[in-house]
Amino acid sequence: KITNSSKGKSRYSIQLNSKSKSKMTVKDTSCQPAAGHTWLTIGQDLLSIQRYVTDQYDASLHRNQSLFVHELPHEDCEDEDDGDDCNEGDHGEDGDEDKHKHHHKKHHKQHKHHQHQHHEDHSPYKLSTFQPSSYMVYTDIQTLHGLDTPVDYGSGVEFASGLLEYAPGSGLQLGLWLNGLQGCQDILAGNLDDNIKRLFDYLHDAQTPKVFLRIGYEFDNPSFGYSDDPQAFRDAYTRLVDMCEEQMQSKHHHKHRKHDPSACREKIAFVWHSWSAPRVVDLSQLYPGDDYVDWVGVSVFQQFYPWAPRAAEYSAGAIEDLEEVMDFAQNHSKPIMIAESTPFGGIKWESEAWQDNLMQYGLDNETVDVWDMWFAPTLSLIEKYDIGMWSYIDCDWEALPQWKGVGFGDTRLVQSQRIMELWYEHVLHNPRFQHELECIPQDRDNSHKSDGNLSIIRGILADGYHGRNRGNDQVNESQHSSNGVLLPVLLWFLAVAAVFLIVVKHDSSRRRRRQQGNALGAAGGQNQYGSL
Repeated sequence: KITNSSKGKSRYSIQLNSKSKSKMTVKDTSCQPAAGHTWLTIGQDLLSIQRYVTDQYDASLHRNQSLFVHELPHEDCEDEDDGDDCNEGDHGEDGDEDKHKHHHKKHHKQHKHHQHQHHEDHSPYKLSTFQPSSYMVYTDIQTLHGLDTPVDYGSGVEFASGLLEYAPGSGLQLGLWLNGLQGCQDILAGNLDDNIKRLFDYLHDAQTPKVFLRIGYEFDNPSFGYSDDPQAFRDAYTRLVDMCEEQMQSKHHHKHRKHDPSACREKIAFVWHSWSAPRVVDLSQLYPGDDYVDWVGVSVFQQFYPWAPRAAEYSAGAIEDLEEVMDFAQNHSKPIMIAESTPFGGIKWESEAWQDNLMQYGLDNETVDVWDMWFAPTLSLIEKYDIGMWSYIDCDWEALPQWKGVGFGDTRLVQSQRIMELWYEHVLHNPRFQHELECIPQDRDNSHKSDGNLSIIRGILADGYHGRNRGNDQVNESQHSSNGVLLPVLLWFLAVAAVFLIVVKHDSSRRRRRQQGNALGAAGGQNQYGSL
């Protein structure tokens, strides 16, 4: 499955440029981050997701300990007069310890001065700091296993309810397998209507601010069968969306007594996910239409490698295939997500096949590694197209029966200390990547995004996020949201005040009339008229 390519390093050399937007103005319920920000999503099974979070947390604790211990003074250096004790060690055959005494005393003072301050600056992060904004999970339309019922398809346990319980308030990035052309025909024939209703009932009630539903993910992979009848795929896709809108509109009307045609789209964003490799039909033939697509997704596996093939048979694709899909998305004014991604071949390139590939292009493990050839180009792609979500699969593919021997390898970041440190620096410590889901629906047009009221759906993590990924734009969004709440609150107070004034006035009038009546009664008694 790996053959020659002729373009070498230029295949993953990316230049930044701007893209035009569609002129069509649409009401955007896609739920997306602010420009220049990206939501981080981790997949693809329950165990590997939990391990990713704990791996990052464990690394942070060790990183914290290393920084803290490095600044502590030697335990024998509590008194400057004991400087000789601070100088233990080999200072050379000359034994010239005196020239080091002043050096150690000086740094001992600095350590004592900064010890408490340093501990505050490097206090351990909370576990929730490393929880991503969303989690990736899979199900199929025939059984709906993996939602409220755990299932292992051979690629790890899929369990959406378990993930939402593990990280309340996180987004859900859900891959919905349609079972190729046969599944599309079953959907169109109405054979799966009960399952479709169950699916949207579950998603409607799921404790998550947003579901990103990838209907028939990687629809253009020739081996999946959708390309055999593009019309059937488009019709099945649009029927699912229509059924969601009808079903959730009915639920919303029953609960709120109000007609809301966007109830479905407020909870679910529909993702049109291409495998971003050579296909047998044009993208436009498989596109359901702008009204049915909220996001466009791509898969990123080995397109950046110079040996990525572009054969007529199964192919991993190349950077041109990725850019074709993302250009299509921007021409339709759709936000882009990397819906599935992992460095094909693993974090460590140790197999003979990988060594041969490197040698073929004059490379070796001493000059380049997976960060240089996969992670760095992916980050460049995110910047170039302002990609709104990055879904990374952090797992040992070789340990999963479905993928053993395919060639994905072990893509857990923890396999390499260098990769872990670079991930921390360029992703976790990068303000671009958001770990809290904040949906900002707004009107989009050809040139800019609207400055209208922002509807913010806040993802609530168990312990909260430290907030180092938030900028001034988030403050402005909160101010807009506050303005939207202020008017009804003010009207409520005015109504209460009006009622209060009416009651007070009425009570005052009654007291005045009573006093007048008593006075008249007393006067009538005196004049023998009787009381009034």
